[in-house]
Amino acid sequence: LACHIVLELESAHGEDLGFAVLFISELGGRRYVKITDHRCAPQNREAMLCACLKYVLEYRAVEINWPLSFEDAAARLPLANWLLERVQRPYMYFPSAQSPIAAVAQEIVLDLSDGDCSFA
Repeated sequence: LACHIVLELESAHGEDLGFAVLFISELGGRRYVKITDHRCAPQNREAMLCACLKYVLEYRAVEINWPLSFEDAAARLPLANWLLERVQRPYMYFPSAQSPIAAVAQEIVLDLSDGDCSFA
């Protein structure tokens, strides 16, 4: 199993509230959901995360990975203290001292959960 799902979130009045791209995969009989891309305002992240969790249940996934920007919304989930484990994925990026990016590397915010995505 490996598929992508795109979610679009709308208000009750049809206003666009954002989107999320999910990657659903299976490895060794265990299913995983990863939010690989998204756009939504901070006030809509809790609703977006809940919409994504629907697919965790539907696919009976054992794990969901989300970007750091969803951390506050996830912390408000019931039983969050028992269910959540914060793990930081390493990004294999080592700029040379002469690289223009090296000067601002500490200011770069990696707001994607997939370490295989290039800088955008």
